[in-house]
Amino acid sequence: MKPVKQTTADEWARNNRFYKPSSGFPGPRDPSLTRYMIAFGRSFDVADQIETYGATYSRSIMVTSSQSGKTEVILDVIGRNMDQRPAPIMYLGPTRVFVENEIEPRLMEMINDAPRLKERLNKKGNKKTRKLIGGVPVALAWAGSPAQVAGMAAQLALIDELDRMAASIKGEGDPLALIEARGTSYRDAMNGAISTPLLGTVDIEVDPVSGLELWMKMEPEDIESPIWRQFQSGTMHHWSWPCPECNEYFVPRFKQLHILDEWNPAQAKGKAHMSCPRCGGVIEEHHKKEMNERGVYVAPGQNVDENGTVTGTPPETTTLSFWVSGLCTPFRSFGDRAAQYVAAKQSGEQEKLKGVINTGFGELFAPGGGDVPEWQEVADLKRGYKMLELPKGVRILTMTVDVQKRRLIYVIRGWGHRATSWLIDAGELHGSTTHEEVWGDLASLLQRPIRGMVIKRAFIDSGYRPGKPYMVPVNKVYEFCRRFPRLAYPTKGRATMDKPLFVSKHDVNSKGKIKRYGLDLVMLNTDHGKSWVHERIRWPDDQPGSGLLPADISNDYCKQIVAEARIRRPNGAPQWIARSKENHFLDCEAMQAGMAHMLNMHLIGPLDEDRDTKPKRRPKHSGRSKNPKNQNPDTKRKQGHKTQKPGPMGKPGDANARLSAKEQRRQRLDALAARMYK
Repeated sequence: MKPVKQTTADEWARNNRFYKPSSGFPGPRDPSLTRYMIAFGRSFDVADQIETYGATYSRSIMVTSSQSGKTEVILDVIGRNMDQRPAPIMYLGPTRVFVENEIEPRLMEMINDAPRLKERLNKKGNKKTRKLIGGVPVALAWAGSPAQVAGMAAQLALIDELDRMAASIKGEGDPLALIEARGTSYRDAMNGAISTPLLGTVDIEVDPVSGLELWMKMEPEDIESPIWRQFQSGTMHHWSWPCPECNEYFVPRFKQLHILDEWNPAQAKGKAHMSCPRCGGVIEEHHKKEMNERGVYVAPGQNVDENGTVTGTPPETTTLSFWVSGLCTPFRSFGDRAAQYVAAKQSGEQEKLKGVINTGFGELFAPGGGDVPEWQEVADLKRGYKMLELPKGVRILTMTVDVQKRRLIYVIRGWGHRATSWLIDAGELHGSTTHEEVWGDLASLLQRPIRGMVIKRAFIDSGYRPGKPYMVPVNKVYEFCRRFPRLAYPTKGRATMDKPLFVSKHDVNSKGKIKRYGLDLVMLNTDHGKSWVHERIRWPDDQPGSGLLPADISNDYCKQIVAEARIRRPNGAPQWIARSKENHFLDCEAMQAGMAHMLNMHLIGPLDEDRDTKPKRRPKHSGRSKNPKNQNPDTKRKQGHKTQKPGPMGKPGDANARLSAKEQRRQRLDALAARMYK
């Protein structure tokens, strides 16, 4: 028996697969059209893994957009393995309709095109979801078909569109874990998944070795997308292009696509182009073919030179993972992708925008789109002071506290002229909130002066009740606020209110009954508060009212401030959607917004040294006595407080007459603020 020549999946496809004349690219299959898919197809060959990466992997992951050749590379892998290394294979698709109407016909077409596969096909045992080639099965299953999935062992298992499957397969667990269990009988079992991603918040960081902008590895709880979690648990290879202008390599992604806000979809289709992040050079559609031909995958810690030679070792893991932007596909132009994005954005529908970012660009979608500020914008608010320092201009200190099961998260903010504010401190007090210790720590923090200034008021969120009522009958938040009735106020948030806040005059006793004339419960408009916080991020530098940060504030604080995004429902009502699990500092700052409204922070005037407060000379009298003898004492008493003092010119009202109405109002506000905050 003559041995079969071993080839890679792409070489096998080039020699054995053909497209019909009715297809977009008729004739023999050319895997170089989607060169970025070749590495994924070859990753299921252990010999190629060792030669290319110097290690072996049991799982391979590919994240990309739609219309990028995902399903074709899966068919290449199935065909090559059944021809050259026969072993049971399982394919798992998103739905039964997709498997039976899309995959099965294309699989049969491939089998009929490949002479060796066609010759060995067992036609009598051939079924819609099970093919026997030389007695070796290829099983087709879908999410929700536990019988097909659990009914056989497989040396190779492949998942198509992982993110679009149900969270569990009829109660049997995660799809990847399920197919991995099918390979326990094989020592060299492998599995893989390919998909467009869905929801999650991900940042970009510059790799210190290559200088490329790579996706940052995020906390798993911040990533809803299963395929992205698998990607960042692997080697995280990024498809990189050489710039046609500077010849430096870069990672193409959506943010480099140049689209003007005033363009409509037709204008975006005709005018959109990319910009090189290295040199700013213009990259147009006709450059794409050559850039893909010279494209390479680069992982964190690796380097690439101008010739496309990659050096260095990828991260140590058992998963080989790849990401490529939807801008790299030869089947859709830059203009096509730009037009889809503009149309979705102008529709105002988050679902359409999400679909374009996911399927068009192969990137995670963060709710809120471009409307929500990024954490780097929050970090730009840092100024030249440090935590627990009081910048010049601080007149009042306030505290807000978010209550969790095992910690208290707090923010202390200083307020000045016209609601300008400075973050003074932010942190956490750890301990079970059902016990007294952590509340004692909060009491100490609340009463401790900061550089001689005491906290004027505190809001404490009572939305979370520490402990079950039958175990902890006393509400710890209310109990704490009773200890400081003039200082600490319990709060609760409401998504829809006509005003920023209102005070409810009732309390709850230990039996859960309403007690009239108890504590003041402050009801806060959460939409107003969070919107107020996000507005301050982009506040004009030359206007009072900004919210500033110390130079040593953590990145975690900045990220939590943008952990939620505001969208509008179809009925027009606002809704805040989580982009990240940790949002406690945002909740604290939203309470600070309510505090600003309650205490009228916008009325705070400038410091005395900032005002034009030069003393005016007392007007000279023209020799008249302060109490003329000819003045009727009764008239003097009647006029008393109504009598105007002489102005600088010696005539009543002359000074005010020279002031505009706006200036007069400002003087009154400053005087009122001085009395309130003296």
